[in-house]
Amino acid sequence: MELSQYTKMESQDIVTIPEDMGIRFSKQLIKNLEPSQDMILFDMSSIKALNAKGLGKLLRMHRSITSNGRQLKMMNVAPRVMVFLELTQADKIFEFIQDHHQNSDFAA
Repeated sequence: MELSQYTKMESQDIVTIPEDMGIRFSKQLIKNLEPSQDMILFDMSSIKALNAKGLGKLLRMHRSITSNGRQLKMMNVAPRVMVFLELTQADKIFEFIQDHHQNSDFAA
């Protein structure tokens, strides 16, 4: 996994989700996450639009991460993507933050 897509922090990992998020990326991401990290932040800034296939991949990654007792949060979600998440009611599943420096500033 490229370093620009995966940043380790003290108690959380920030993962930049690539625009062409494929199954290979999803599997590699799950495999490379540190078990000691209790929170994973998905930086969605490169995602300008989302379809059902992409949402399915995000939901599978969410289930895999949270089934191990970790938290997954999204940041930098584009307005168009947020509308899609709201229409599909996936916004009720994911947690959102405005900025990775503002972990207590949720907007769901």
